[in-house]
Amino acid sequence: MGVGIAYVDGPRFRRSLLAAADWVAAGREELNRLNVFPVPDGDTGTNLCLTLRAVAQALRGLGNAPLPDVTAAMAQASVRGARGNSGMMLSQFLLGLQEGIGNRLSAGARDLARGIRTGFERLLGALDEPVEGTILTVARDTAAEADQAVGERDLRVFVRRVVERAEASLKRTPELLAVLKRAGVVDAGAKGFVRLLDGIKRLRMGHLLALLHFGSMPTALCKNNIDLFAREVLPYLADLWDDRYEDRWWPERLKAKRPAAALAAAS
Repeated sequence: MGVGIAYVDGPRFRRSLLAAADWVAAGREELNRLNVFPVPDGDTGTNLCLTLRAVAQALRGLGNAPLPDVTAAMAQASVRGARGNSGMMLSQFLLGLQEGIGNRLSAGARDLARGIRTGFERLLGALDEPVEGTILTVARDTAAEADQAVGERDLRVFVRRVVERAEASLKRTPELLAVLKRAGVVDAGAKGFVRLLDGIKRLRMGHLLALLHFGSMPTALCKNNIDLFAREVLPYLADLWDDRYEDRWWPERLKAKRPAAALAAAS
């Protein structure tokens, strides 16, 4: 698996959220097709995408802002941009995530677990009539796994465990909600929540091609614009190799574009 990732700071968390928003957007039509609860209006994917688009827009201008600034922007934008029932539920979770992480400049597994747990509790508290088989159920199970994974030193392992538990919980949603079972589908909002987590995992685990293909930056544009590639793609690589670099990873014309952490590590 390579060198571990022990923490996220502001830039890393920001990039993770942008990757997650892109991955949810890639599944928009599927989420809309799955939408049968609370009403079959086929807009869950659209609502989640619009909610996360507001978050992404708030984050793109932050650059290398510290973690508290990133989480505050995430939470505030999610509330302002929340669309539909699924967007409202996601915004409550993100508010709790911010609250749980607090003012730390970096967050490890224990800090993220606290954030996920607080996110679930904030979501639960915001619902007048909680319904199982929805985002609520998956968020609860995700928080339970995060609590069990606080000892993981590599956040890639932590995130993988959380996503696997979320996926297993998603599969159970038809057993908890009769309308889903009759339609033969999983809950659309819960599926969107899992895609959010999976987008983070794909970044942490190095699925760059998937992000480039489905994200907001066309691969062909990167190939033809070395400055854009250096500005937008190399920061992802910075996380994948955990700031430990060897010259053989970098073509000559890219060496001058390496992130500052890479230059320091190579010197």
